[in-house]
Amino acid sequence: MDRNRGSRSDRPPQSPLPASLRAAHFATLALAAALAGVAPTAGRAQAPAAATPANPAVAAKLDARTAHAKAMTGELVLVDIRSLEEWRETGVPASAHAVTLDQKPQDLVAAMSRLVGGDKSKPLAVICATGSRSAFLAGQLARIGYTHVSDVAEGVVGGRNGPGWMKSGLPLRPGAEAAQPPRIGGAAAPGQPESRKP
Repeated sequence: MDRNRGSRSDRPPQSPLPASLRAAHFATLALAAALAGVAPTAGRAQAPAAATPANPAVAAKLDARTAHAKAMTGELVLVDIRSLEEWRETGVPASAHAVTLDQKPQDLVAAMSRLVGGDKSKPLAVICATGSRSAFLAGQLARIGYTHVSDVAEGVVGGRNGPGWMKSGLPLRPGAEAAQPPRIGGAAAPGQPESRKP
């Protein structure tokens, strides 16, 4: 053993996730715990269960192009759940609402409910960076009664499920505009008031 390096037990464990993703991972765990009525732990999130006849509401997967096309026509509400820092770094998908996962679980659920006008049967799709957080959240939303929730599995930056929003050349709006509703056909997204210019 090298005296200068110390033993493995002396060094803090290194996480393979960047700080923004570690925070988002814990927020996801906190959401799951809140929905289940238990305290969050630092363990790994469980993947959503597979769809079965007894559990048909489990999230479907959409690719980024399909999600964008459906959001642009109003067929679904698309929500980017990444962090404010991630929105600043890459921008927000042009057809997506921005609702960060980094908030109290009850506030996140309330924001999702507002976006679908309280109608849990309205098609809703969630997207994150690579598909991990969105898959988990989509499963949790299905578990609490959202009947048409989808996961944009390839995410904004891409991953094992596909090239992602950015590499597909889909439009982004600046992260500084994350608080604004997406513009669809030059108008505010369905269910959102038109912004007024002074």
